[in-house]
Parts: sequence; C-alpha cells; structure tokens
Amino acid sequence: MAGRWSVLRRWIGDTRLRTNDGLTKWQVSRSAINNNLMKWSVKDYFLKAGICHLASADLVATQRALDSYMELDPGFAQTREFKLLGDLKEAVEQGDQESFSDKLFQFDQMSKLDKWKTKILLRIKDAIEEGGEDFS
Repeated sequence: MAGRWSVLRRWIGDTRLRTNDGLTKWQVSRSAINNNLMKWSVKDYFLKAGICHLASADLVATQRALDSYMELDPGFAQTREFKLLGDLKEAVEQGDQESFSDKLFQFDQMSKLDKWKTKILLRIKDAIEEGGEDFS
C-alpha cells in the first residue's frame, strides 16, 4: 500500500503529500465530527481524502472510502462534496473526460476549488483515457 502512495506522490509531484495522506485526512475528519469547533470542516476533509483516493486510481478503495464517510457522518450523503466525488468516480470509471470537467465546473461555480484540489483533479482528468478513442 505504501508503494502505491509513493508512486502517487511522484505522479502528483507534490512532496507534501505523505504516503498516508488519505488516511490522515480520514483520521482528522473522524475526530472532527465530535468536535464542535471542527465539525464544519468535515466535508472538506472528506473531499480531500476522496480526491486522494481518486488519484490513486483504485476505484474500489474510492467506493469503500465514500461508504465509510457516510457511516461516519450520515449527513455527508446529502452534500455537494459527496455528489461531486460520486460523479467524478463515475466519470473516471466511464473514461469520460468531458463529464469529469463538466462536474468540476458546476461544483466550482458554487464553491471555488483551492489550488491543491485543482492541481490534483487536473492530473486525474489528464489520466482518464477517453473511452471513445478506439483505434482498432
């Protein structure tokens, strides 16, 4: 597992991404749920952790992570962040760069994506192979 995250760190080109970054964000969000001062940041922690899972290209782990976020905070399933992660996962599964871009654009109109999220999401988008390009 550590090998996958180190490959991801090199692929992203961000040395601040630690081998357990997705897990750390999950742990922080888990403790934040019960903290009145931090509970408003849980959506962002889940979003960042979900983006890390998407960047790893392991869609099974991404789905498991989404399921665990719903377990930890049942209200998360009704948020725009959860819908975005689900839509992006579906676009990656289908190899649909246009849908991926469209969902990000719609989300960004309501909530601006920060530099970190934008950088990683663009790399994920670039890694999507267009399903319609069949050269055989």
